[in-house]
Amino acid sequence: MGPVLTDQQIDAMSPSERRDLIVRLSRPLEQVEDPGGLRRQRRLRIGVAGIAAVLLVPWVFYLAFSLPSEHRIRNWDVMWVGFDVLELALLALTFWLSYRRRLMALLAGFATGVVLLCDAWFDILTSAPGDLWTALVAAVLIEIPLAVLLMSGAVRAVRVVPALFWFADPDASPWSVRLPLIRPRGRRTEV
Repeated sequence: MGPVLTDQQIDAMSPSERRDLIVRLSRPLEQVEDPGGLRRQRRLRIGVAGIAAVLLVPWVFYLAFSLPSEHRIRNWDVMWVGFDVLELALLALTFWLSYRRRLMALLAGFATGVVLLCDAWFDILTSAPGDLWTALVAAVLIEIPLAVLLMSGAVRAVRVVPALFWFADPDASPWSVRLPLIRPRGRRTEV
């Protein structure tokens, strides 16, 4: 076995040297996932998201000008109970995954926050005139703060985790951190 770096030697390294060491010690991507498959999936996701965004623009305009402002809805009770069951399931999943310190808690927490924001939006817009204040109070005091708490926790973790592994600067915005991809010969590139 070759020489082993001591804690003092690692502490003396610059961030750049640590990043290089991590790249050299990382498991080859081929042992974890097919690199070609990852690139194909990424291109597919990007293409589908871009096409969907472009196609949604005329659809939004069509709906804005064609839908009536009032509707009679069948299964109103089933829709709201089902939506709240989904909300309950996501909250429980977020709790359980967070309690177990699982990485998937980040996705569950963010998804739960999105559903809570949707719930607040729909409650306010669909409430009867006499129930509007109740919907507003619930949104402002419960749903929106809980959504912000869950979503901001996930975003913060997205910033902190890459900094822990020297992929990003600790002060980097999570919107600017790129996912590292390890190439077979240790050359790091971005996905």
